[in-house]
Amino acid sequence: IKMKANYKCSNWLLLSSLVLMLIQYSCQQEDLLIYEAKKSDVVMSLKEGSASIQNVTLENAGTLSERVTDVTSIKELTIVGPINGTDINCIRSMNNLKVLNLENADIVAGGEKYGIYSWSSSDPQSTENNKITRNLFESSPCEKIVIPKSVTSIDQGGFIASKITSMEIPENVTSMGGHVFTYCPNLRSITFLADLKSIPSDTFQGCESLISVTLPKSLVEIESSAFRGCSKLESISLPEGLESIGSDAFFACPISSVIIPSTVKNIGGGAFNDTKLEYIKVPASVVSVGTYAFESTTMRYVFWDSSMDIISDMFDDRMSPNCIVYLSKDVKVPAKWNNIVYNGVAEKIVLTADEAKPFYCPKKFKAKKIMYTHDFKQITGQGESAGWETIVLPFNVQKVIHEDGRILAPFNSEIKNAKPFWLRALTKKGFENVTSLNANTPYIIAMPNNGAYEEQYCVNGKVVFEAEDNINGVDILETPNEIKSEGPSFLLTGTYNAILSNSTIYLINKNDNSNGFKAGSVFIRGLRDVDPFECFVSPNGLSTKSIISINEVVRTKTFNSLLRNGKKLKPSILDL
Repeated sequence: IKMKANYKCSNWLLLSSLVLMLIQYSCQQEDLLIYEAKKSDVVMSLKEGSASIQNVTLENAGTLSERVTDVTSIKELTIVGPINGTDINCIRSMNNLKVLNLENADIVAGGEKYGIYSWSSSDPQSTENNKITRNLFESSPCEKIVIPKSVTSIDQGGFIASKITSMEIPENVTSMGGHVFTYCPNLRSITFLADLKSIPSDTFQGCESLISVTLPKSLVEIESSAFRGCSKLESISLPEGLESIGSDAFFACPISSVIIPSTVKNIGGGAFNDTKLEYIKVPASVVSVGTYAFESTTMRYVFWDSSMDIISDMFDDRMSPNCIVYLSKDVKVPAKWNNIVYNGVAEKIVLTADEAKPFYCPKKFKAKKIMYTHDFKQITGQGESAGWETIVLPFNVQKVIHEDGRILAPFNSEIKNAKPFWLRALTKKGFENVTSLNANTPYIIAMPNNGAYEEQYCVNGKVVFEAEDNINGVDILETPNEIKSEGPSFLLTGTYNAILSNSTIYLINKNDNSNGFKAGSVFIRGLRDVDPFECFVSPNGLSTKSIISINEVVRTKTFNSLLRNGKKLKPSILDL
């Protein structure tokens, strides 16, 4: 017979008799109330023959062990009434306890002392009134602990290394020590209902599962290393009124974005070091920023409203070379920085394909000069597709220059003394030759590089795409949400972000002669990651193809510049 019964009894003899009576009666009911309980009685539920859930009301502290049975079988325990050190030691002996509800319990001074595991040299501790004392629930197996609503203080290491998965800090808590939740490996969420002023040092250090934090609105300070090493914390909302963010506060957290409140004055060294910040806005209230406070190799843009000068080591040398910094005040910046926008104008913007760093323009501006550098190395084909790459840029290109000083231009662009290259845009008819490279438009591009051509026409090495206007400036618009061109059977999409390889996108086999195809001749599904300033192909509908050939939508001609009497010739627009 599968039964679940709830009993309230004053002695074990009565309990045993009642169980036998119930079995004989073959009770089918879910719950059975035996009699009205007294205040000091134990309420138990039997599951599979063991008292796994026990509810206890205590009149006197230190008597928990007298009110529970088979402590190794208890999985859920609710206590009402006073508890002291003796009761804490009893709770600590419950190795299988998963849920501990102390909401209506009162922690009081007295009873036995309890030990501390993390600091072997420390003396045993005693409980105190309305306080979670030092390391009280250290290494607890509980997945859930409900803090007594009467608690006003949580001391250092209160829940250190415990197995809790979530926690609410009740509203009566007014102070908290450091290391309270340090190295709680399963803690996923924390909510502060209390009006705390500070998150102490190392409070959540090493909580590798923490993903959700609701901070108190009353918060004034986040102390050093408070969230250090929370390796799944991708975002956090900081409340207005916060004034100080301590050193290493969010060190090694994968936070991608954060809004610094307008009340923050101090940001400690390494506060956001080794994060994944994509942008940061430093408000006018900030008067102090420590070393490597914003170190992030994924930073795309910065809004700096502070009156402080920017020192290079605030951001580290690994800062993305494509990051744009917007200044609202005339402050000093590191001499080697280029991409500075002040009052809506940039003297020079320098972008690069090196390091595969992203680019993003959140607010339009004008640049007196802007340039992008790309390294071309591929061999172009002879009457067949080979040597193609993709490109997308955030500005209208006015000039293309090889690193040796040669002027380059697309075929048929009629720029005097320019050496030609192939540039094609995707249309409904397929890839078509074009004579200009416009902002936020995806293209395929190839630089002549073949032994059949005269050396003066071969392009191998770094090429700079640039635009310049010292009077009116070059318009740099906000980065569009989508950059796409539609062809007869697929889309060509440009991106300024790095995109991980997946089965829905096709990448050109740049610098890749594998799979039996010449480099730069086909788009291959899931070939590799997409780099910033590249384009990828995606079919218009469902497709089982693993490869899309450029030849399918490019009318490749017979190679015109064949060797004639051993003489090399000038490349033609029809060669590729």
